[in-house]
Amino acid sequence: MVTKVLSVQLKEEERGQRFNLFQIQAKVNNKLTKLIIKGGSCHNLASKEMCEKLGLTMIKHPHPYHFQWFSDCGDVKVQYMVKVTFSIHDYTNTIECDVVPMTVCHLLLGRPWQFDQRAMHDGYDNTYAFRWQGKGVKLLPMTPTQIIAANIKRK
Repeated sequence: MVTKVLSVQLKEEERGQRFNLFQIQAKVNNKLTKLIIKGGSCHNLASKEMCEKLGLTMIKHPHPYHFQWFSDCGDVKVQYMVKVTFSIHDYTNTIECDVVPMTVCHLLLGRPWQFDQRAMHDGYDNTYAFRWQGKGVKLLPMTPTQIIAANIKRK
């Protein structure tokens, strides 16, 4: 059964990135985390579980608000925020994130990150390109095979 699931995923991979979210691994406090970039999100988000496990300092959100779209447990009140330093290969950044209980990923970079970095999304290749410290950076997504392997490793 595992072989069949992987072969189905490989066929999806052959079709390119048309149906895939941008997912990549990033390091936070020297630990591998799952990061998603979603330009449709109006917020940068950090999972509460990651913040607690890595001992990140959460502060009270100056303007608490309710959030619903990502949670299957209904309306969630965003009460905390956190500064997160993450790295992807040579690229390093520190961003402010709202803290939410989410399991889909550890960090979700939304429009604020994309705007601040002037990042351009190539929808066909599902890549993000921007300039950082005077150099061009191009972030490549994980393939479906890499995503499956990373998910198995985390369990």
